[in-house]
Amino acid sequence: MFILWGEHHSCLYNDSFIPVLGKRHPGALGRPFRGIFPEIWTVVHPLILRTRGGESLYFESLPLRLERNNYEEDATFTLSAAPLRNGKGHVEGIFCVCLETTEHLRAEAKLRDSEARWRGLFNNMQEGFVLAQAVRDRDGRMVDFLLLEINPGFERQTGLRAEEVVGRSAREVIPTLQEALVDLDAEVLNSGEPRQFETTVPSLGSRWFEVRVRKTEADQFAILFLDITARKAGETALQESEAAFRGLTQALPNHVWTSDSNGSLDWFNDRVHDYSGASHDALRGMGWTRLVHPKDLALAAERWGRAIHSGTSYQTEFRLLRADGKYRWHIARAVPLFDEHGVIKRWIGTNTDIHDQKRVEQELADLNATLESRISQRSNELEIANEALRQSQKMEAVGQLTGGIAHDFNNLLTGVIGGLDMLQTRIAQGEFAQSKRYLDAAAGSAKRAAALTHRLLAFSRKQPLKPDVVEVDVLVKSVRNMFQSTLGPHIQLATKSAPELWLTLCDPNQLESTLLNLIINARDAMPTGGLLTVETTNVTIAADGLARQSEIEPGDYVCLNVSDAGEGMPAEVVRRVFEPFFTTKPIGHGTGLGLSMAYGFARQSLGYIHIESSPGNGTTVRLYLPRYRGRPSTSPPLYRKELATSSMVQISRVVLVVEDERTIRELIVEVLAELGYTCLQASNGTTALEYVNAYDASIDLLVTDVGLPDVNGREVARLARLLRPKLKVLFITGYAEDAIFDGRDNDGSMEMLPKPFGIKALISAVHGLLSP
Repeated sequence: MFILWGEHHSCLYNDSFIPVLGKRHPGALGRPFRGIFPEIWTVVHPLILRTRGGESLYFESLPLRLERNNYEEDATFTLSAAPLRNGKGHVEGIFCVCLETTEHLRAEAKLRDSEARWRGLFNNMQEGFVLAQAVRDRDGRMVDFLLLEINPGFERQTGLRAEEVVGRSAREVIPTLQEALVDLDAEVLNSGEPRQFETTVPSLGSRWFEVRVRKTEADQFAILFLDITARKAGETALQESEAAFRGLTQALPNHVWTSDSNGSLDWFNDRVHDYSGASHDALRGMGWTRLVHPKDLALAAERWGRAIHSGTSYQTEFRLLRADGKYRWHIARAVPLFDEHGVIKRWIGTNTDIHDQKRVEQELADLNATLESRISQRSNELEIANEALRQSQKMEAVGQLTGGIAHDFNNLLTGVIGGLDMLQTRIAQGEFAQSKRYLDAAAGSAKRAAALTHRLLAFSRKQPLKPDVVEVDVLVKSVRNMFQSTLGPHIQLATKSAPELWLTLCDPNQLESTLLNLIINARDAMPTGGLLTVETTNVTIAADGLARQSEIEPGDYVCLNVSDAGEGMPAEVVRRVFEPFFTTKPIGHGTGLGLSMAYGFARQSLGYIHIESSPGNGTTVRLYLPRYRGRPSTSPPLYRKELATSSMVQISRVVLVVEDERTIRELIVEVLAELGYTCLQASNGTTALEYVNAYDASIDLLVTDVGLPDVNGREVARLARLLRPKLKVLFITGYAEDAIFDGRDNDGSMEMLPKPFGIKALISAVHGLLSP
């Protein structure tokens, strides 16, 4: 109880109001109500005004949010308020009776929730539920049950409706249940301990039920029903299946066994006992391992453990001890059996005798060893014969190659020797007027010999290459006019380029030379004229396509196609077109090295060349060059560069010349010395590196042969540039296994001059490297 007095509503209260105040007491006594409960003032103030106006108020359940123990909580109160009047009838205060009902209401809500949950469980539980009252005779013996209440689960389980059951006796509704309950020991029922049993109900179609009974109070019993007809049928089927399984396994000649999910063996057919002479107890669990040969046990146990752990099939071979003390080979197999949830519940396995099979296998192995020895001997004999055949074919090819080279070089040497002989004769006669003509004839023959050497190196894939990033379509466009002038007016030249053609990495000068050879061959195949097409495309070679039929690797390629509309070639000619000195042209109209050089260039560039031709359908030559996935070269392409011509100027630079051929070395030194260069010379790489280490002044240029007798020229250049990073290098070579340097990484400080070379080419190369 509390009183609000005066215009400020000062609060006076008795002890029963102190729990509501909490920590506000005793400071709240005499204070205005608004200062005591500011958090509820907006709710209470309108009520105070109504009461001060003379109205009495009553609230059964007034919800308020109070601050208690430093936090706010919801509270509910029963409140009555009446005005207090003075002698003149004026309202001076308010008399309030307050009862907090928060916990009472919470308890009621919990009770309602609990009843709702239990009622929901009662109505939704799968089992049928019956609340029954015991019916007893005069002697107190239970004779029947009165069915008081059922849930919907009972209706679903039995098919009986509530109006057919409630208020009736068990004897009338389910006689077998009544009989079963009455037959139960009264002491057990009265003890309150649950009782469970299974019974069939013929009146409900001979369905089986699992029944659980428990005494509650006042001689009432809670009875749960669960239809287990399907389970009983499954158990019956399982029993019949197990009986059929055992009958089948007993009839098998194999050993049959089962285990639990953990791999512990628990059943064996009679074949196991007959073979081993061991009892069931001796074999169950891990006892079977005593039958396995000691040398086979570790592997068998390891595989069995792995199968148990992974749930996969088990298979192994081992020797099992027979009752007479002998071991025989068996193959053991086992598979898991899963329940409806995919969990292994059992394993079933067999042991099959393979002893005779193993013996036959060993006999076959011994026979195979003998056959392998005989086959090996025969193979060796065939290999010797094949080697002799290959050697014969090689000698035939070498003979053809040597004959062709000898024929061409004899012609060329005749021009050189003849020119020099005539020059010598005229000098001896004192006649010099025609000296230049004889020198030009000798020099021309020598240059043609050099060109022949380069073609042979191209065919053998050992020509020195200077690879660079090449845009093939740009190269084709840059030389198109030159090709058109070569073809003549009766040949129509068409070029096609794929959009966004890939880049490739190769020697652009050699590519240009190869393309020129292919175009000339196409031109010669159309003596009366026709269409000659040069096309560039992007091609991806699959592993199961052209790559499987040829030497090309699968991957991305830039393809350069040269097609003519000539008469074409038969298959036997196509097979030989890449052979050196093989030609279908008349004598004097071809060397037979053009396609050989193209083949060598393609293979040395990690590409491939392929010819498609047939009589009457023309010829298409496809040159595949590997795709380069980097960026285009920032420097002008090599096929756009031209060697700078040089004049005989005096330049004071130091050049280190490394060449094992004395004649060539001295010739280079003499030429460079005449130009004013200071020359150091070495006959091998070791001496050259000593110069690099010991020479006090700077060395501006290294001129080195690649094929040196000790350290090769590339290694000399690499080591020298480690000591002298600004050193420039000119490689001279007439033979190279692969590219001497990668054009992508060349910053202009390296160049290559192929042998044989002239004095002007040497001067131009040196001047190009050393010019500022």
